[in-house]
Amino acid sequence: AGIKVGFVGIMGVSAALFAPLKAPVQFSGAIAQEGRQDAILPAIYQDIQPVVDELRAQGVDLVVALSHSGVDDREPARGDDYNIAENVRGIDLIISGHTHIGIAAPQMVAAPDGYLVPIVEAGKYGESLGRIELVLTDGVARPTVELDAQKTRLIPVDNRTVPTLTVLGPLLDGVIQGLETPTGIDPSWLEAALARIEGQAVADDPNTLGELYYRSMGRTAFDVIGTRSYQETSMLDLSTDAMMANGSSLFPNAPPWVALQAAGSVRDDIVVGQTGELAFGDLFRILPLGYDPTDGSTGYPLIYAHVWLAELKAAFEIGASRGLVSDSFFLGASGMKVEFDTNRAPQVLTMLTDALDPQNGRITKIWIDVSPADGYDDFVPEVLLFDIERADPWVEPTYSRDGAFSLIPVVTSLYVALFADQAGATLKRPDGSAIANITDAFIRRPDGSVVKDWEAFMQYVRDECAANGGELPARYDETDP
Repeated sequence: AGIKVGFVGIMGVSAALFAPLKAPVQFSGAIAQEGRQDAILPAIYQDIQPVVDELRAQGVDLVVALSHSGVDDREPARGDDYNIAENVRGIDLIISGHTHIGIAAPQMVAAPDGYLVPIVEAGKYGESLGRIELVLTDGVARPTVELDAQKTRLIPVDNRTVPTLTVLGPLLDGVIQGLETPTGIDPSWLEAALARIEGQAVADDPNTLGELYYRSMGRTAFDVIGTRSYQETSMLDLSTDAMMANGSSLFPNAPPWVALQAAGSVRDDIVVGQTGELAFGDLFRILPLGYDPTDGSTGYPLIYAHVWLAELKAAFEIGASRGLVSDSFFLGASGMKVEFDTNRAPQVLTMLTDALDPQNGRITKIWIDVSPADGYDDFVPEVLLFDIERADPWVEPTYSRDGAFSLIPVVTSLYVALFADQAGATLKRPDGSAIANITDAFIRRPDGSVVKDWEAFMQYVRDECAANGGELPARYDETDP
């Protein structure tokens, strides 16, 4: 009908911050101010306004912002997209992402030019299809845009809607074949990946499509939840236990005391499904993010390094404050147990002396599991490594006798390690000297290959299932006492 639609893409405040390997790309605002809404949002307004104005100058009737910025369903006015709608003229609709929230009804925000801008977000991972209907009426300067609330809704995507496989089936088969089929003398992506996980050569059978993609790593009789926000999950436990197992295997003389995983890296749940089978494809989608900056290969490399106890506490402080607002910063841990009190003020950290003040922040106790060989996180026996009620909270005579400067061996992913400076932490060698190049901390196998978080995860699941009659152990079933 001659209607002209324009689209503008926006990257929000925390979304830009959560992309640690984005360089040399830079988003709105100064790098030193990343993550600060008060500083970055005005820069976004300044960058977006001329783009919207240019679309209007080209005669666009409807401006749609595709925004990876996010909504806040608890306090809408705190959301990036709410503020963008309130401060940028000329946007008619914001289709939001990043915060993984499915909002049943659009958030309506008054723009500077008086128009009401609907903001919609359809959740995460294709769980819902968002449908919005707008009615345009001719106006003098621009059409009047109104939302038809009766036809705007979220449509659940579930097994009641059967896809048309005549189109989709061959497309998916082609993708799987591409992952499985070797090229020339080089192994295929799946052959190489499975060889690293299983510890022996793997060859594709060209006559059996999906043989490697659906290769079984074990079975499960229960769901393992990983996408629940702002709290520990069984998937975080499973992921960090996998890191601990890998670090303990490759550093037997100085095994890690703790493994850390950010909730933002966990992208899905493990579900029993119809068979309980845990295929390669089922497990890969749990930790699919990141890449190795040295060669571009898939997945975040694992890191082995030492940090001071005070620095480790500061990292947990971020999880106990920002991690309760933005779950990408929520930390899961293996080998350590942390107690925090949300009635206490979040840690203020501007210099090292702030981190050395044991009363600064919400963390009240940190325990270490001193015998992980008998099962991670059983905490029998356990040692109270840090306790604000002690005369010297930092000192435990055997395990933290150097107090706040006690060196703690840690295994984590590159994603978490790249945020170390936000906790005031410097990655160190066993002698306490700083690691200047983070790639020197990458965990490597004896053949020199870098271990990725998803590879360690899959190998651990496979090994644990094999040692438990083919089934994932019940300790990862959150419904099991």
